[in-house]
Amino acid sequence: MSIATRVIAIAVVATGMAGADTHGTVTINTSALASSANGPFTLDLQFIEGDGAGDSNNTVTLSNFSLGGGAIVTPAVSTTGGVTVSVSPLTIVLVDSSFFQDVRFSFTPGSVLSFQYDSTSNADLVAPDTFTLAILDNTGNEIPTNNPNGLNSFVELDLPTAGSGTQITASGDTSGIGVSSSSTIIPSCDVKGNSTATVSDVQAILNQSLGTAARSNDLNGDGVLNVVDIQLVINAALGQGCPVS
Repeated sequence: MSIATRVIAIAVVATGMAGADTHGTVTINTSALASSANGPFTLDLQFIEGDGAGDSNNTVTLSNFSLGGGAIVTPAVSTTGGVTVSVSPLTIVLVDSSFFQDVRFSFTPGSVLSFQYDSTSNADLVAPDTFTLAILDNTGNEIPTNNPNGLNSFVELDLPTAGSGTQITASGDTSGIGVSSSSTIIPSCDVKGNSTATVSDVQAILNQSLGTAARSNDLNGDGVLNVVDIQLVINAALGQGCPVS
């Protein structure tokens, strides 16, 4: 059966969906820290519940770490709230099960710290659920950054809230050390997370609509996964863009 025929034939509708999940990459140039006298360093990851209720409605997962010759030492130095750490390979999962989630690791900088992030995108009404990554120096203080919200974080990921979608902010240090960061958000229509929408993404969302895969990509956030979402991915695969990116 052709893709077009299958799209027309689909009558399965998934209910109770939230907004489309978000995924992307973060790259932090940490080469200047390798020889810095401000070490040893600590990696500090936080996830703050926007509504303050600890409703467990969002998750941030970090994986596919590349450390450029450096190391994140496990087990973690400390954990608070909804944090799960797995090793081999290193995967860190933060769930907003309480107001404040925090996990800290001893960190030996290499030339780079990069990883993939995946997050759910359920909107909070009061304020966004917010993930941040900061690096602490040997005094236990955050290396100051030019984060526009004053968080001293190299990465800030704000999940949806009323009137605002997912946003990510990458920052550099302001102490003269020379640490910089960059980030990407992979378009929502890239269902498989391989940086572009192709026929494989069309097949993936077809499988979700048919119930043969987890229904995690309600792309237009209307509460159902149906032919509208499938058409968005088809359009993106045909080079027509993804209006819900």
